[in-house]
Amino acid sequence: MLAADPAEVRHKFEVPDRHCARVGRDPLEITRTVFAPPPGELDAFAASARSWATAGADGAVVIRPSDPGLIPAIGQILGDVFPG
Repeated sequence: MLAADPAEVRHKFEVPDRHCARVGRDPLEITRTVFAPPPGELDAFAASARSWATAGADGAVVIRPSDPGLIPAIGQILGDVFPG
């Protein structure tokens, strides 16, 4: 699990891919998640979530937002971006 911009996420996901190739393991067996700070603005959070998915993330773990009322909207965004 990691938190980073999309280019860094992609780079860090390449590291286990190389190790998997070296030992003959399917890298798709590894769940890739991003550790995300609580969103300040939901549209920006949705854009970030889409960029993490494009970079190879399977999901995100979000730190508890200061406004618990945002939790349903955050869940909806993550459910839309990471439906699996």
